[in-house]
Amino acid sequence: NEKGEKVSPWHSLELFSDHKFVLQGGIEISRNNIAKYEVNLEEPFNPIMQDKKLNKETGKNELRYYAQFPLFNYGFLPQTWENSEEHDVRTQLKGDGDPLDIVELGTHPIATGTQLKVKVLGAMCLVDQGEADWKVLCVDTRDPSAKHLNNPSDLEKAFPGKLDSIMLWFEEIKTYDGKPRNKFLGGVEGPELALEIANEAHKEWNRLKKGEFKSKGYWLSYLESPTRKFSILPDFPWMISSIKFFMMSQAAMKVGFFLCFLPCFLVLGLDLADLVTAGSCGSSGW
Repeated sequence: NEKGEKVSPWHSLELFSDHKFVLQGGIEISRNNIAKYEVNLEEPFNPIMQDKKLNKETGKNELRYYAQFPLFNYGFLPQTWENSEEHDVRTQLKGDGDPLDIVELGTHPIATGTQLKVKVLGAMCLVDQGEADWKVLCVDTRDPSAKHLNNPSDLEKAFPGKLDSIMLWFEEIKTYDGKPRNKFLGGVEGPELALEIANEAHKEWNRLKKGEFKSKGYWLSYLESPTRKFSILPDFPWMISSIKFFMMSQAAMKVGFFLCFLPCFLVLGLDLADLVTAGSCGSSGW
């Protein structure tokens, strides 16, 4: 952040803004980029990293790429979580265990890692491998088209056929990995229901951080202590000082011992070679 502190894009960014239909978002995959990036929920501070998949032929993990270019900027809503432990009342399905996805439909590609405010236009529920995976349709508030777009109908008028193409992309994209075709549950919903989905996912995120669900390896430490500094030593100043004092004392003792006996050798005019010679001469002495 502006203070130079590490922050988590999942936990640190505020979801809500001063405007009802404007939320904070983050971009993971820029439009027309096939590299599959996403927020890593297990790594400290949840960095955006390229996803990996197992190569069945080699048995090794390799970087994941989409088989087709996305027609949108793909991202997430911070401080949200699609509950993977309980069935949702609306869909009767469990969530995919990730933050809510956003599908940004502005006129320009947006770089990976960009934080932005988005205007909510609607939502659609993808059933991905049997799990609910909501997609929030939105547009960057800075985009020239934002002032003309308010709902899915406006999207269709401005970009005829684009929503259908995007839905088809989501339905087919995993078939290239040998997985079953996905499907959408129902049609495209409006902005009011999209906000309800976002609010519900925010509540589930709050439940997650309070520990109401068994840990799945999510990194949540930032929520407990945002200013904590990690160290291999215990965070006790007196203990660290004691260790430093002990190490310095040991070094001082060794130096002092050497300095005490050095004058004796100088006065007697002895060196190590003389001692070895004297030892080999038997009773000849010094």
